[in-house]
Amino acid sequence: STVNFTTQFGSPAQPSNCDLVVSGRTSITFKFTIEYTGGKAITEYALNYRIGTGSFTNFPVTIGDAVTQEGGQIEVTGLERNQEYEFQLTATNAEGTSEACSPKFETICKPFAPVL
Repeated sequence: STVNFTTQFGSPAQPSNCDLVVSGRTSITFKFTIEYTGGKAITEYALNYRIGTGSFTNFPVTIGDAVTQEGGQIEVTGLERNQEYEFQLTATNAEGTSEACSPKFETICKPFAPVL
């Protein structure tokens, strides 16, 4: 008899372990992992952020050294000081887009050290 196997592909899993690595005056670095790619390569990560209930702004993410098929670290620059930001990160492959992880992180105000 003949046995046929069907491979199931799907959208990537929701990015997980979205944790703060470092918070600076105008930047935030956070890490994340992708537990399951859906059986297809991740083709894009989409990162959007906002302050409070404002409009989301897109931040470009390039798959490369710091961000791979399994996750990585993203440094978001050009933020305002002393603000809480909400982020939405999704992963996309040929089959679709994951649910978003939505961590909230705060930028901090670091006083400048006097130059002696």
